[in-house]
Amino acid sequence: MIKAMVAAPLLIAASQSFALYCGSDKNTNHVAAGRAQLQYNILVYSNGSNEYLGTSSDTVLLQETSQGYFQKASTCPEGGEEQPTTGTVVHENLGNVAARNAENTLKKVAEFSGKNYHVAVAGSDLVEDIGGDQQADRLLLPRTVYVDIPENAVIEAAFVNYYGSAYLTDEYNADDDTDDTISGSDLGIDTESDIANNEITIALDGASLGPLTPSSAAVGPKSQSIPAWWKMFAAYGTLEDSKVTMWNNRLDLTSQFQGLTGNIPVKVEKLQRADFTGASKSAKENGYDPAGRNDNGVYANDCLANASFSVTVVYYLPQGEDKTISIYDGIAWGWNNDFATDGIKAHKTIPYKAVTDIQILHDAIDASGDTKLYLAALDGDEYGHSGVPQCGSTQYPHDTGKDYTWVKNGTGAVKYYENIYEGVHAPDVGTSFPGYNEVKTVANGINFNIVQIDIENDVDNAVNTLIHVEGDNPVSTQVDQEAMLISFAILEAKTMEQSVEPPPPTNTAPEVTMNGAAEINLEFGATFTDPGATATDAEDGALTPAVNCNVSTSTAGTYTCTYTATDSGGLSDTKTRTVIVKEEVITPTNTAPEVTLNGAASVTLEFGTAWTDPGASATDAEDGTITPVADCPVNTQQAGTYTCTYTATDSGALS
Repeated sequence: MIKAMVAAPLLIAASQSFALYCGSDKNTNHVAAGRAQLQYNILVYSNGSNEYLGTSSDTVLLQETSQGYFQKASTCPEGGEEQPTTGTVVHENLGNVAARNAENTLKKVAEFSGKNYHVAVAGSDLVEDIGGDQQADRLLLPRTVYVDIPENAVIEAAFVNYYGSAYLTDEYNADDDTDDTISGSDLGIDTESDIANNEITIALDGASLGPLTPSSAAVGPKSQSIPAWWKMFAAYGTLEDSKVTMWNNRLDLTSQFQGLTGNIPVKVEKLQRADFTGASKSAKENGYDPAGRNDNGVYANDCLANASFSVTVVYYLPQGEDKTISIYDGIAWGWNNDFATDGIKAHKTIPYKAVTDIQILHDAIDASGDTKLYLAALDGDEYGHSGVPQCGSTQYPHDTGKDYTWVKNGTGAVKYYENIYEGVHAPDVGTSFPGYNEVKTVANGINFNIVQIDIENDVDNAVNTLIHVEGDNPVSTQVDQEAMLISFAILEAKTMEQSVEPPPPTNTAPEVTMNGAAEINLEFGATFTDPGATATDAEDGALTPAVNCNVSTSTAGTYTCTYTATDSGGLSDTKTRTVIVKEEVITPTNTAPEVTLNGAASVTLEFGTAWTDPGASATDAEDGTITPVADCPVNTQQAGTYTCTYTATDSGALS
């Protein structure tokens, strides 16, 4: 069985369990597989026909963490009976460590679709070659690139990424000589916080944005610091306890780019940390120094030296076909790593390739449109700097191998390219690579370049684009090595038009208009004629409303008349009218009273005769007996004709 232990790993924060590779296998196989390094006074135990490593103060074993890193272990179980049987030992393929690192990939940053989107891409390295060997030696700042933004463009997103690496000699003592380009002193990149806090000073369109990091308050929410660590393998004559970090810091500067159009300059004025002098301290292995000197005159092994940046702006135009823009960035690197001494390689063969795979997921795209893929690479052919052996070998440089790229869109054909990350060897910006008319240089430099690949997309509805990059596959110590790192991948393609059912025809409801007032008051018993209503409809024209108006003027009350019009689409409108019939008014009957004269109606008197009016009486049907009012002014002392009147008036004023 394989023994397990719990330890506090040196490269990650939490405690984890690791497999110790110290089982029943030959010593040479342990060393060749990177599970151990032999020094002296090694105790060797026999287990049948095989050997395994025993414990000794001079034995250094390497164990792997769950994230694919390696670190030292100083103990291993003693006694042959505790060792695994032959065939159960796990043989590590060192070249696959990058693939097992969860951080070693590009991840989607953003996707834009449904408008006439475009992407503007620019970038550059930030270094210069002072040795004449096309290797990066030191920073060359300021450095300016330009992004073209049309006058009527609306900017949706803008990112500035800056990239680098650091070669840390002694992880226990955090000893490297990464340059602090602001203060002029050494300022190492030893932890993730060092990377996240690595300041860059940017000027946009002539205005300085000041020192920025991915955690600055001035940057947007999609800012991020992305590191990936690689543990060196200690071997005879090489640096001990070393590691490399490759990193990509993204700044979301969308708000700062708003409103900018034209040929916009983006200038890097300062970069705080950049690794250019390799490892400043040599941890001797068995009395041997690594070969080579750097420009500072101290012993060093030089593996990686780079500093670069890129600008990505996504915008849309008011008119034009719909486009999809998918942006992926991070760190996707491959390395057929075998660290070597001055004259020999630490391991006899390198039977594995430097490989990295990237998958871009995106909205369905249309084969009839132009499909463009942008790839940014820190090319292994350009890692390193002047006068320093590459990872310790002057005879077999680390980074002169070829790189190969396959691109596949959907189920379409695979396209193959060789050496399209060639830095200063690439064609001029805007021109194509020899033999690959569809591959153009967007930016090139000593150790950073961007290419644009026009994909022959012949498949509709493709929703993924695959990218495969690999280096040479050395089979002996006579073959050079290769490393490459892809820092971003951006796809620009025509959005696939989705078949959409046409919308149903529009239909508006008819409108009813009443003739006359909305409220009518009627006397009891009066004659009522409904004034009616009319209706019109935008689609159907004039309509005749349905009427419900039952009014009886012989019954007092409130009545509602409704007028409803319905069109051919089933939409309707209703208006209502209120009709009020008043209560009946009843007038009481009254007959006039009747006056009856007492005596004759005509009386003749002698002159001077005494006269007494006989009077009159009156009766009324309603009031009964009524006393008439008499007016009888007769004077018998004066001859003449007199008229006497008797008037009766009832309570109803009839008389």
